[in-house]
Amino acid sequence: MASVFQHSRRSARGGVKRSTTWTAQVRIGDRLARLPAFKDKAASAEFARRVERFAAVREAGDQPDSATIRWLEGLSSVTRARLGKLGLLSGVALAAGESVASHISAYENALRDRGGTEKHAALTANRIRAVVEGCGFRRLSDISANAVARYLADRRRPTDESPGLSISSSNHVLRALKSFCVWLTRERRLSENPLAHLMGLNAATDRRRERRALDHNEVSRLLSMTLAGDVRHGLTGEQRYWLYRLAIETGLRASELRSLTRASFVLTGDDPGVTVAAAYSKRRRDDSLPLRTETAHELAGYLRGKLPNAPAFPIQAAARTAEMLAEDLAAARAAWIAEADSAAERDRRERSGFLSIRDDAGRSIDFHALRHTFITNLARGGVHPRTAQSLARHSTITLTMDRYSHVVRGELRSALDSLPTTTGREVESVRATGTFDGGAHESPGGAHTRAHTNPVLVRVTDGNAVQGDAQNTSRRNREFSMGKTALSRAESCTNLNAPEGIRTPDRRIRNPLLCPTELRVQNAGRRDVERDFRDFRRYFIVITRQRPTHPARRRSAPRPNVRRQNCFT
Repeated sequence: MASVFQHSRRSARGGVKRSTTWTAQVRIGDRLARLPAFKDKAASAEFARRVERFAAVREAGDQPDSATIRWLEGLSSVTRARLGKLGLLSGVALAAGESVASHISAYENALRDRGGTEKHAALTANRIRAVVEGCGFRRLSDISANAVARYLADRRRPTDESPGLSISSSNHVLRALKSFCVWLTRERRLSENPLAHLMGLNAATDRRRERRALDHNEVSRLLSMTLAGDVRHGLTGEQRYWLYRLAIETGLRASELRSLTRASFVLTGDDPGVTVAAAYSKRRRDDSLPLRTETAHELAGYLRGKLPNAPAFPIQAAARTAEMLAEDLAAARAAWIAEADSAAERDRRERSGFLSIRDDAGRSIDFHALRHTFITNLARGGVHPRTAQSLARHSTITLTMDRYSHVVRGELRSALDSLPTTTGREVESVRATGTFDGGAHESPGGAHTRAHTNPVLVRVTDGNAVQGDAQNTSRRNREFSMGKTALSRAESCTNLNAPEGIRTPDRRIRNPLLCPTELRVQNAGRRDVERDFRDFRRYFIVITRQRPTHPARRRSAPRPNVRRQNCFT
């Protein structure tokens, strides 16, 4: 039975002095435990009864109700720690009573301790704090998936003062909050992740900033004008020239280029390259990238005389590489426009998106766009996607090919030019010369249509398709010929002058890996072909079957202008 009492002691004058705080005495299992309570006796007695009921629930192995959980969360940290020592509270329950702000600070320190940068740890913690303050979470038990989803939806909604949070930024915030909850679960501060089922939205439907890659002419103009340019952001024209050139030829990020020293380069030997230390690499490992031979030779002259630990590019801490590149692009574009030899040419260049920060499609250029240029050049050069992924140092090939490789309009037009024409003029010209066999294709009206009735009789002799007679063909050969029609068409219909006039042969049938029978049909006898046809039917379904008719309605002779098809007689 729970009870409360006050500690007392005798004073120096012989009196009795009682404590101002009541102590609760409760039974936990087969032992008595004392816990400090409150100054009010009634509140202390209620506290003792609640502790005893909670101990009975834990001893029975049941879960406490929501009212008991809220009561435990309202206790002081000293009382929760005392209950934890008595075995009544687990680590999850002890952490549930702490404020969410204290857990966020602990998570921020954990990010730094496991090797994260100061910028990443602070950015992640600030994103989590913004959601916690916006949703009003005070305890870990307050974290709700519905509240988080509603908060992010409100942030994405545009207003008069702000266009709203983009979907990409919303996904970044959600990712930071979910990683925080995963850490809480691993640290036994939460029993389960309340945000595990929340998924990010499709960022492709709301792109606020789309980068583009520079073409070869833009790169040449930019580098030549930068090399002859003045000092900007504390860097000379030569220093900025090499900064841009290495970013375009190696795909290094701005932070990685900032960390390079003279010792990071190997410019002699048969395998020149550059190494980024693991502390500055995005994937936290030493990355060695190859350099072109001519680049290494020219770079040796730029780095000549520098000490091994001297920075290759003395970029100031407060320097913004995007602004520096924007100024160099603007200078190169202004010089290009000034070179126009007529007013019409000048007007055309001013309307052009050449070397502009943002083109007509809304795509922009910043320093990271130089990395996009590097990967796009790899794709244009025909580099294997796996090799491009290794050079880009991406975790997935999807990121390399979808996000970073860009195609220009001229490449799309070249791809369309490789398609066959669909105007029909070539068919008309072939018909005019008298070399077009339209017997099986032209309807009585003269239209170029394919016969969808009974197939044409075909005999294959020494690899050549020859028309035969349906009356002299047995039923077995007729059924056998339906499957072999595809082979005869593939053999003969490689151009417009061939029978059936098919422009594009069936590549599935002509592929020797899918149908090795085709390689033996030309020189095999009928007995061998019949044996091979059993293998052939495993790969293909005969689609040119004759529609069955009722025996009473079957005609003794075929209809006019209708010809049946067979492969062998």
